[in-house]
Amino acid sequence: MGEYKYMYQSLRDVSYVFDDLIDYMGSIIVEENDLGEVANVSQQHPDPVICVGRICCEAADARLNSKSVLLQGSVSSSKGGTTSLDVSEVANYALFPGQVVAVRGSNPTGKIINVSEIYYPKVESPMSLKPSADKGLRPKFI
Repeated sequence: MGEYKYMYQSLRDVSYVFDDLIDYMGSIIVEENDLGEVANVSQQHPDPVICVGRICCEAADARLNSKSVLLQGSVSSSKGGTTSLDVSEVANYALFPGQVVAVRGSNPTGKIINVSEIYYPKVESPMSLKPSADKGLRPKFI
């Protein structure tokens, strides 16, 4: 194995991975939903804008609830800023820490985004997949 230390990663490397994930998944969500320009999550926006980021938890017990939801933006779009989300106006939502989402909402104070809509990446149901004549649905082992 050489000089590589198993399970060792610097915090900088981990932050780069999270940042790349936010940018990659965010671009997919924006493209799939034709959302247009992405705004900085921690800047004031009195009018509704689109913000993209990773869901984080503010609570000390690490349980996500409607009062402890944070959105962490990427370095490229939001300088890594984090802002609280007010999801009280959203009828149905499902969030978990680490999930990348796009939100539409206003941020009049720069501290809380009043969310009106949440966008998720589109995922095809495995039941909608149809087997091809030559490959089927069998996993491919390398």
